[in-house]
Amino acid sequence: MDSAPRDKFVEVCRRLVRDVMPMIMEAVSKTSRESSKKSDGSLVTSTDHAVEGYFVRELERSFPD
Repeated sequence: MDSAPRDKFVEVCRRLVRDVMPMIMEAVSKTSRESSKKSDGSLVTSTDHAVEGYFVRELERSFPD
């Protein structure tokens, strides 16, 4: 079994987590956060949306197939 695709996926995911950590840490340090509720009642912040968007864009760019 070729582990290269899995290794690349893990490497990309680690990079993405490192990339978004400053954004998350900044949001956590703020006393007030902009948020909305999902249909199930859970809160979603603007940082959640930004991180998700970044992950989706970068994963699509890294793995276009």
